[in-house]
Amino acid sequence: MISGDETVFQICPSSGSVLAEKEEKNVNSIGKRSSKENITVMFSFSTNGKKCCPVIVYPYKRIPEKFAQLVPAEWEIVRSDRGWMTCEVFYEYLANIFHSFIFSQGVIFPVVLFVDCHKSRLTYRLSVLCNKLKIEIIAIYPNATRILQPADVAVFVH
Repeated sequence: MISGDETVFQICPSSGSVLAEKEEKNVNSIGKRSSKENITVMFSFSTNGKKCCPVIVYPYKRIPEKFAQLVPAEWEIVRSDRGWMTCEVFYEYLANIFHSFIFSQGVIFPVVLFVDCHKSRLTYRLSVLCNKLKIEIIAIYPNATRILQPADVAVFVH
């Protein structure tokens, strides 16, 4: 069993808070942008404690080279207009990152992947891919992921 979930990091939070190391003294302002701009990171975790390399969904047309150099080489960086998970990004994640990781771990197929019931998981194209790759997606009931989603319960504890 594997649990996949994404978390969002706001680029310019309206609260004035920023994402930085604890007690960091040199934190710069990013600039005047929309407080709704964010970066999404998709993670997958298996019941044996192994974790798949995450994918970072970056907003804007081009990923800044400086940003790309800071990310570990085995992580994937993709883009979407708003930095949100889309059908295309989730499809590419499953096809290029997730399946390769599962295969490299010697996991016996089919595998079960628990995800939230987001519209990016509910496409015919994705269904065909999952059937081909022997990935069974279980979409957790909306508004219940904070209770039922293994990643929310055990990893992204609030």
